[in-house]
Amino acid sequence: MPVVLVEKKQDVCIVTLNRPERMNAINAELREALIAALSEANQDASVRALVITGAGDQAFSSGQDLEET
Repeated sequence: MPVVLVEKKQDVCIVTLNRPERMNAINAELREALIAALSEANQDASVRALVITGAGDQAFSSGQDLEET
């Protein structure tokens, strides 16, 4: 399962942090995937707005994944 989902609706790019079981805590894999998604959106001239959201219903993101450090 990808840790970052990217969906484009017309000129809006929706980036979803996809680790709901960890309240979307940011680990190295998610960080790299998020950087790649944001870079790709930045390169796409048709993107006029970017929305970052989190999967699940508990949290957008709980921040850094402390179990990784």
